Amino acid sequence: MPRPSWLEDLLATLKGGKGKDKMGGTKGDDTMDAGEGDDTVAGEEGDDIISAGDGDDIVYGDMGDGFDQGVQASPLTLDINNMQSVSHDGAYGSAGNYAVFSNVATLEDGTSISGKLVLVEKSNANMSVTFGYDAGAEILLDGDQSGDQAKFRLEFFDPATGEAVFLDSTATFNDIDDNSYSGDAEAVIIDGNSFTSFGVSSDSSLTTDVNGNVVKATGSEFNDYTDQDSWFSASFEDRSSIEFTLQTRAGLAGFTLSGDVLDDPVTTIIEQGDDTVMGGEGNDVVYGQGGNDSLLGEEGDDSLDGGDGDDVIEGGVGADTLMGGSGGDTLSGGDGDDYIEGGEGDDQLSTGIGNDTLLGGEGNDTLNNSAGDDSMVGGVGNDSIVATDGFDTLEGGDGDDTMYGGNDDDLLLGGADNDLMYGETGNDSLDGGDGNDVMDGGVGNDTLMGGLGADTIAGGDGDDYIDGGDGDDSLTTGLGNDTLIGGAGNDTLRNSAGDDSLVGGTGDDSIVATDGNDTLEGGDGADTMYGGNDDDLLVGGAGDDKMYGEADADTFQMSDGFGNDTISGGEAGNDSDHIDMSTVTSSVTVTYTGFEAGQITDGADTVTFSEIERLTLTDQADVVDASADNAGVDIDAGAGDDTISFGAGDDSITGGAGDDQLILSDAGGTDTVADFDLMDDDSNGFYNDQLDVSDLVGGSGVDGAVRTSDVTVTDDGSGNALLTFPGGEQLVLQGVTPAQMATHDQLYAAGIPCFTPDVLLATRRGAVPAGQIRVGDLLQTADNGFQPVIWVGKRSLSVADLEKRPQLRPYCLRPGGLLSPERPMLLSPQHRLIVNDRGLMPERPFEESFVSSRLLAEVDQSFVQQVTTTTPVTYVHLMTEQHEVIFAEGIATETFWPGPEAIRGLSINDMLELLTLFPELATAHGLTGELGRARVRSTYGNLARQSLRRRDLSRLRAA
Repeated sequence: MPRPSWLEDLLATLKGGKGKDKMGGTKGDDTMDAGEGDDTVAGEEGDDIISAGDGDDIVYGDMGDGFDQGVQASPLTLDINNMQSVSHDGAYGSAGNYAVFSNVATLEDGTSISGKLVLVEKSNANMSVTFGYDAGAEILLDGDQSGDQAKFRLEFFDPATGEAVFLDSTATFNDIDDNSYSGDAEAVIIDGNSFTSFGVSSDSSLTTDVNGNVVKATGSEFNDYTDQDSWFSASFEDRSSIEFTLQTRAGLAGFTLSGDVLDDPVTTIIEQGDDTVMGGEGNDVVYGQGGNDSLLGEEGDDSLDGGDGDDVIEGGVGADTLMGGSGGDTLSGGDGDDYIEGGEGDDQLSTGIGNDTLLGGEGNDTLNNSAGDDSMVGGVGNDSIVATDGFDTLEGGDGDDTMYGGNDDDLLLGGADNDLMYGETGNDSLDGGDGNDVMDGGVGNDTLMGGLGADTIAGGDGDDYIDGGDGDDSLTTGLGNDTLIGGAGNDTLRNSAGDDSLVGGTGDDSIVATDGNDTLEGGDGADTMYGGNDDDLLVGGAGDDKMYGEADADTFQMSDGFGNDTISGGEAGNDSDHIDMSTVTSSVTVTYTGFEAGQITDGADTVTFSEIERLTLTDQADVVDASADNAGVDIDAGAGDDTISFGAGDDSITGGAGDDQLILSDAGGTDTVADFDLMDDDSNGFYNDQLDVSDLVGGSGVDGAVRTSDVTVTDDGSGNALLTFPGGEQLVLQGVTPAQMATHDQLYAAGIPCFTPDVLLATRRGAVPAGQIRVGDLLQTADNGFQPVIWVGKRSLSVADLEKRPQLRPYCLRPGGLLSPERPMLLSPQHRLIVNDRGLMPERPFEESFVSSRLLAEVDQSFVQQVTTTTPVTYVHLMTEQHEVIFAEGIATETFWPGPEAIRGLSINDMLELLTLFPELATAHGLTGELGRARVRSTYGNLARQSLRRRDLSRLRAA
């Protein structure tokens, strides 16, 4: 029988004592106070208010009938063959009558569970209720009128002990249909006190009506017992019994629990009660279960689980564990080191003081912390995570998340999708992960990593490190000395004040600096860079870059494979812009096209520059033509044998190591050479560096050519030699005293190894003038018979040329003397001839050696003399596969040996032709002295004989 109303009212307000109470509510709205002790409380149905009181309590807001974890069991079955007993005879069962069935369910370990089916009540005393009528009709109802109902309770127990068993299982009712002419139908009614969810087939013929936590499934058509569209399933958890109501027609209606399971059910959660639970003191465990519950842990290390519904959960003081479960929950940890998990739904999580862990779970969650070093994870969904004080870790997880780090040094992890991340104050670390993220470091020395996607990253104030990662990123900074790395993709990098490093990485990047002494590095790709104010370093890298120094003294640094770059130094501020080619490993050619403008090329890549005041070149043999610049250039040519043509302004030149050729410009200004080299590494009587004044006019030579007598050498006021030329040009040689530049030999030195055209050479065809020798002609050699000529070159010098550069005048060898040619012959100053034993002192028995015409003239002055000609002179160069001793005018001499000094003495056309035919000689051309000659020996071969130097002249005597 149902409880009388006075008993229900009494039970609605329950209060426990000081012991270990076990309290269960009613199906109404209960108010329960467990009092002191370690209590177990269940609110059951209704919107309950539960106060756990002191002690370590376990509280269930809804159906905690067993208070223990239910055991997983098979779907329920009522089988007439398993009916063990029945409590009454006849058809008219009354409230309290029952039948006992075995094998109602089976546990996972194989244990069989029995069930006691009790008739709780019926709506019409005249309706008939029969237990075990027939298979498929284990419950038979015969309605007195349409709509009669009977309520049943199925109790689970262990047949071996008789003790109650708490199950997690499913009850399926088959064949709920409408097969009467009058239209009345069968129905099953359940509620949230016993069941947590129900399911029907996707094409169900049932009509399901949900009213709060009460569910009614009514048949609408005639169906066969096996048709799943007339099946109704209901699931339950942690129950030792379940209650359900069956509705009959005006006539017979059979029901059973079939043990079947729907193939693909459409499942609906059943609403539970909205409970209020206050944990009190102690370490409480509270389960809100279904409904929109309010759970307050209060003091102690509590565990609060909201279950289904939109719950409000407050942990209170202590190290609490809060689980939101399904629904849009609000969870507040309070003070203490709490663990908070929102679960499914759009949850709100917050903490108090303590080192807390917050997990949003699924849904669009909001996470807020207070003081403490907290871990906050959004999980799946578009989450909002806001930290305040403490060294916090914020992780967005999947979804478009928004994160605020707050104060102190925080770690923000974006995860997948497009996140908004704000470090705020402190030295924060932000990692965007996948997606197109927006990141702001805020104040502090932050580290920001964009990861994959097109990210927008702002460092904020402080010394920040920003790496855009893959994707087309936008990176900006605030105040501070920052490092920005674009990574892969076409990135945009911008800085604010501070000495920043901005690196574009791969891709076509845009790098814009404002204030500060910044370093801009484009990396690979066609990059565009703006230096802004102050003294910046711009590094182009590979690709065709555009670089703008803008204001102040900027440096543009180039490396191998620099591409076809465009450089503009800018004119504002402290204007001293500089292109640095010092790390380029191949020689370059610089051609000025105007004031502070021109091009630099290594043959493969080209820099076009403007508004550049200073150049630093490579350590190779560079060539500079500054003749088009009339304002003055500042060039450090670096090591290598460089050739530099001055401009019309006041030029400042540093030649660097190597044998440099410095070509002065007509109408030039006051030029300065910082390191003119007076050494004679080759011991050939000439300085390593050379001055070329052939373009100057106003001298006493032919056509106004400048001679040494036309040069005035004075002191510049600082002890340096100041050379003044007839046209007003001046040259300061820093580190060189006036006394060191007082003679002709100190001002000019040069040599070109070659024949004149009318010298007769011994060939297979007989004596042939040198000027008529062609490629393929066979020359008589001393060592290898007849050898073919593989290259012929010529250099013509006019009378004016010889007047300008008298050291190039030929030497005449006359019959007699040490060598005694058959007739007089003209040779260049450096052309070598063979001397043998008869011309040597006996104490050093040279067999055969080369000696140059110029040196031979010093010991055989009567027969070898430098001459002044009134007609042009042409020198002919003949080259064979290897250096050979050949015969001219009856005496032994040499073929052309392509040493570095000899190559530099050729005409431009001959030099290009020779290096095109023999490209391996190009490496020797760029080297200096003995190093260059060693390279020629390794690529072309040695001299055919040793060559005497000036120190060996004392061993020669006249014949």
